[in-house]
Amino acid sequence: MTPCPPHLSHSIRIAQAAALIRAGLTKGPEGRPCVGTGAAEIDEALPWGGLTPGLHEIAAAYGDAAKAGFVASLLGRRPGPVLWCRSRRTALEAGDPYGPGIAGLGLEPDRLILAEAAKPPELLWAMEEGARTKGLAAVVADGVMPDLTAGRRLQLAAEAGQGLVLLLATGRQAAASTALTRWFVSSAPSRPEAEGPGRPCWTVELWRCRGGRPREWMVEWDDAALSLSVVPPMADRPLAAAIPVPQGPATGFDGARPGRNQVDGGGQDSGADGARRRDDAGGRKSAAA
Repeated sequence: MTPCPPHLSHSIRIAQAAALIRAGLTKGPEGRPCVGTGAAEIDEALPWGGLTPGLHEIAAAYGDAAKAGFVASLLGRRPGPVLWCRSRRTALEAGDPYGPGIAGLGLEPDRLILAEAAKPPELLWAMEEGARTKGLAAVVADGVMPDLTAGRRLQLAAEAGQGLVLLLATGRQAAASTALTRWFVSSAPSRPEAEGPGRPCWTVELWRCRGGRPREWMVEWDDAALSLSVVPPMADRPLAAAIPVPQGPATGFDGARPGRNQVDGGGQDSGADGARRRDDAGGRKSAAA
């Protein structure tokens, strides 16, 4: 394990996390498989059939908890503790992860190891140590975005520990990144159910993938299966959009195009019936003459 820098002696939470790691979490299984998302359509779009060990970035708009919910739904499928690293500012603004909320998404709160630091180097050190630990389910980082050098170190550490490093970002990041995948998640309206509010629903966009191509899905959380599922395209369309509309010119009741009298209520007859009446009237006038 890399020696702890001297300036970390005052970071109590990081010291506690490091102590837990040294206490025996380093004895994890070798060659941990990729983490499936639970949705076959998403896993098939990834070159590895799921999230491979390494660095992955998951972003959402400011104030949108979709990124944390999406991460919780993924980590519920992977056994082991989760090292959740946060900047002190993020911890003050957002507070601790809401226990009942993440438990409803398959991630039990007692699996979390919370690490908090005031300076980015401290947080990056904790993240790298956690990434090398094979007994952890994943390292989640909120409130810090590593540069290319730090990102490369995290990627190598994750490959060595066969673990996941998930970066939670605010907004779509334009800067270059060493992340294997970059996602943007946003909350979406749930489908109404008779019992009350529907299941959690998100729009998930894979906008960068090493060896893959951009894709987008609408997903919802399945409480029974404890996994994500892709919402069928027709499920979220308005009913009117699903009803075919006849094409071609509008017609009156007799199959002819509506005349002015049918459209604006004018006094002059028009349309097929009006034309027949005018022909009949013209014929009577000719006979009288």
